[in-house]
Amino acid sequence: MIIELTKRKYCVKKKLKDWLELLTTDTPNKYYGGNSGMDKAIDKIYFLNQDQELRNKLWNERIRERDREAEKESIKALKEKAVKEGLQQGIQQGLEQGIEQGKEQVKIEVAKSMLKENLEITLISKVTGLSVEQIKKL
Repeated sequence: MIIELTKRKYCVKKKLKDWLELLTTDTPNKYYGGNSGMDKAIDKIYFLNQDQELRNKLWNERIRERDREAEKESIKALKEKAVKEGLQQGIQQGLEQGIEQGKEQVKIEVAKSMLKENLEITLISKVTGLSVEQIKKL
Protein backbone atom coordinates (compact mmCIF):
# COMPACT_ATOMS: atom_id res chain seq x y z
CA MET A 1 0.00 0.00 0.00
CA ILE A 2 1.29 3.43 -0.91
CA ILE A 3 0.29 6.47 1.11
CA GLU A 4 0.83 9.71 -0.74
CA LEU A 5 1.90 12.21 1.88
CA THR A 6 1.37 15.04 -0.55
CA LYS A 7 -2.39 14.50 -0.38
CA ARG A 8 -3.76 16.92 2.17
CA LYS A 9 -6.10 14.51 3.94
CA TYR A 10 -3.21 12.21 4.90
CA CYS A 11 -1.03 14.99 6.23
CA VAL A 12 -3.04 15.20 9.41
CA LYS A 13 -0.80 13.63 12.06
CA LYS A 14 -3.46 11.52 13.75
CA LYS A 15 -4.68 9.97 10.50
CA LEU A 16 -1.17 9.28 9.26
CA LYS A 17 -0.21 7.74 12.60
CA ASP A 18 -3.32 5.51 12.54
CA TRP A 19 -2.58 4.31 9.01
CA LEU A 20 1.05 3.55 9.81
CA GLU A 21 0.05 1.67 12.94
CA LEU A 22 -2.56 -0.27 10.99
CA LEU A 23 0.01 -1.34 8.42
CA THR A 24 2.45 -2.56 11.07
CA THR A 25 0.13 -4.11 13.66
CA ASP A 26 -0.69 -7.76 14.26
CA THR A 27 -4.19 -6.83 15.48
CA PRO A 28 -5.76 -4.59 12.85
CA ASN A 29 -9.27 -5.06 14.27
CA LYS A 30 -8.55 -2.54 17.05
CA TYR A 31 -8.67 0.14 14.32
CA TYR A 32 -11.97 -1.11 12.94
CA GLY A 33 -14.77 1.47 13.09
CA GLY A 34 -12.37 4.40 12.89
CA ASN A 35 -13.37 5.44 9.40
CA SER A 36 -14.74 3.78 6.29
CA GLY A 37 -11.41 3.87 4.45
CA MET A 38 -9.63 2.04 7.26
CA ASP A 39 -12.52 -0.40 7.62
CA LYS A 40 -12.21 -1.33 3.93
CA ALA A 41 -8.46 -1.73 4.32
CA ILE A 42 -8.89 -3.97 7.38
CA ASP A 43 -11.41 -6.12 5.51
CA LYS A 44 -8.95 -6.44 2.66
CA ILE A 45 -6.09 -7.33 5.06
CA TYR A 46 -8.14 -10.11 6.64
CA PHE A 47 -9.20 -11.34 3.22
CA LEU A 48 -5.64 -11.41 1.88
CA ASN A 49 -4.26 -13.10 5.01
CA GLN A 50 -6.47 -16.15 4.47
CA ASP A 51 -5.28 -19.19 2.54
CA GLN A 52 -6.39 -19.51 -1.09
CA GLU A 53 -9.16 -22.00 -0.36
CA LEU A 54 -10.69 -19.79 2.32
CA ARG A 55 -10.32 -16.71 0.12
CA ASN A 56 -12.19 -18.55 -2.63
CA LYS A 57 -14.96 -19.47 -0.18
CA LEU A 58 -15.17 -15.88 1.09
CA TRP A 59 -15.19 -14.54 -2.45
CA ASN A 60 -17.92 -16.98 -3.50
CA GLU A 61 -19.98 -16.00 -0.46
CA ARG A 62 -19.66 -12.33 -1.43
CA ILE A 63 -20.84 -13.19 -4.93
CA ARG A 64 -23.78 -15.20 -3.55
CA GLU A 65 -24.70 -12.31 -1.24
CA ARG A 66 -24.55 -9.86 -4.13
CA ASP A 67 -26.72 -12.21 -6.20
CA ARG A 68 -29.23 -12.54 -3.32
CA GLU A 69 -29.44 -8.76 -3.04
CA ALA A 70 -29.92 -8.43 -6.81
CA GLU A 71 -32.63 -11.09 -6.68
CA LYS A 72 -34.39 -9.29 -3.81
CA GLU A 73 -34.31 -6.05 -5.79
CA SER A 74 -35.65 -7.82 -8.88
CA ILE A 75 -38.48 -9.41 -6.90
CA LYS A 76 -39.29 -6.07 -5.31
CA ALA A 77 -39.38 -4.38 -8.72
CA LEU A 78 -41.57 -7.15 -10.15
CA LYS A 79 -43.99 -6.88 -7.21
CA GLU A 80 -44.19 -3.11 -7.60
CA LYS A 81 -44.82 -3.52 -11.32
CA ALA A 82 -47.51 -6.15 -10.70
CA VAL A 83 -49.24 -3.95 -8.13
CA LYS A 84 -49.12 -0.97 -10.48
CA GLU A 85 -50.47 -3.01 -13.40
CA GLY A 86 -53.15 -4.56 -11.17
CA LEU A 87 -54.20 -1.14 -9.97
CA GLN A 88 -54.37 0.19 -13.52
CA GLN A 89 -56.37 -2.86 -14.61
CA GLY A 90 -58.72 -2.42 -11.64
CA ILE A 91 -59.24 1.25 -12.48
CA GLN A 92 -59.94 0.37 -16.12
CA GLN A 93 -62.43 -2.35 -15.13
CA GLY A 94 -64.07 0.02 -12.67
CA LEU A 95 -64.46 2.67 -15.36
CA GLU A 96 -65.91 0.18 -17.80
CA GLN A 97 -68.32 -1.12 -15.17
CA GLY A 98 -69.31 2.43 -14.22
CA ILE A 99 -69.98 3.31 -17.85
CA GLU A 100 -72.14 0.21 -18.29
CA GLN A 101 -74.08 0.98 -15.12
CA GLY A 102 -74.55 4.55 -16.33
CA LYS A 103 -75.92 3.34 -19.66
CA GLU A 104 -78.31 1.00 -17.88
CA GLN A 105 -79.45 3.84 -15.61
CA VAL A 106 -80.13 6.06 -18.64
CA LYS A 107 -82.24 3.29 -20.21
CA ILE A 108 -84.26 3.01 -17.00
CA GLU A 109 -84.78 6.78 -16.79
CA VAL A 110 -85.90 6.93 -20.42
CA ALA A 111 -88.26 4.01 -19.85
CA LYS A 112 -89.75 5.72 -16.78
CA SER A 113 -90.29 8.91 -18.76
CA MET A 114 -91.94 6.94 -21.55
CA LEU A 115 -94.18 5.15 -19.03
CA LYS A 116 -95.29 8.53 -17.66
CA GLU A 117 -96.31 9.45 -21.21
CA ASN A 118 -98.41 6.24 -21.31
CA LEU A 119 -96.52 4.74 -24.25
CA GLU A 120 -96.87 1.04 -24.99
CA ILE A 121 -94.48 -1.27 -23.14
CA THR A 122 -93.44 -3.02 -26.36
CA LEU A 123 -92.46 0.33 -27.89
CA ILE A 124 -90.53 1.27 -24.73
CA SER A 125 -88.77 -2.10 -24.89
CA LYS A 126 -87.77 -1.53 -28.53
CA VAL A 127 -86.48 1.99 -27.86
CA THR A 128 -84.59 1.30 -24.62
CA GLY A 129 -83.51 -2.30 -25.15
CA LEU A 130 -84.99 -3.25 -21.78
CA SER A 131 -87.10 -6.39 -21.53
CA VAL A 132 -90.84 -6.14 -21.04
CA GLU A 133 -90.43 -7.71 -17.59
CA GLN A 134 -87.90 -5.06 -16.57
CA ILE A 135 -90.19 -2.29 -17.73
CA LYS A 136 -93.18 -3.74 -15.86
CA LYS A 137 -91.12 -3.69 -12.62
CA LEU A 138 -90.56 0.03 -13.02
